[in-house]
Amino acid sequence: FNSATFAVNSPYFMAQNITFKNTTPVPPPGAVGKQAVAFRISADTAAFVGCKFLGAQDTLYDHVGRHYYKDCYIEGSVDFIFGNGLSLFEVEGLNEISQMRIYRALSAVPNSARAFLACPIARR
Repeated sequence: FNSATFAVNSPYFMAQNITFKNTTPVPPPGAVGKQAVAFRISADTAAFVGCKFLGAQDTLYDHVGRHYYKDCYIEGSVDFIFGNGLSLFEVEGLNEISQMRIYRALSAVPNSARAFLACPIARR
C-alpha cells in the first residue's frame, strides 16, 4: 500500500477542493497486487471538503484515525475505500468503475468504522 500518490502522516490535516488521482489503469478481473492508492491518511483528526479521490484498485486508504469527508467524490474499482479509520462520509458520490460486482466484508477491527450519510452510489 505504498503506491499512494499523496500520503498524510500528520494530525489535524485539512484539504479543500483538491483532486487526488492515481492514473494506474483499472486492473483486469482477478488481478492481485495491483494497488493504485490515490490517497492515504495515516493520522488522526483530518477533514476533506469538496475533494476528489480518483483511482482504480484501493483508491482511498483510510488507514488509521478519525476523518471527515464532506461533499467529496470517490471513484475506484476494487476495495476503493479501505483501511481501519473511524470515518464519517457525507459525500456527493461514490462511483464504482470495475467490471466485477464482488463485495466482501472483513472482520471488524476494534475502534474502526465507517458511516455513510446520504451518499449516492453509481457504477460507470
